[in-house]
Amino acid sequence: MTSQDTDCIICAEPLTGTCSVTRCGHMFHDHCLQTWFAQKLCCPLCKTEGTSVRKLHAPERADVSAEALARAI
Repeated sequence: MTSQDTDCIICAEPLTGTCSVTRCGHMFHDHCLQTWFAQKLCCPLCKTEGTSVRKLHAPERADVSAEALARAI
């Protein structure tokens, strides 16, 4: 597991608490992503356009793959 998988790329802090997953499967702190979307309507990591997100809490994220999250959105 890389720091990209465990840290929010926006604030560089560990992903804990409520997180949001973009439709492309990238995970960020919910508040960080909402702040980002206020400026740009694309994924901060891969620049996929759109603001469709799924909110997850830290324990819920433990066994969920990025591909499964992307399919769920």
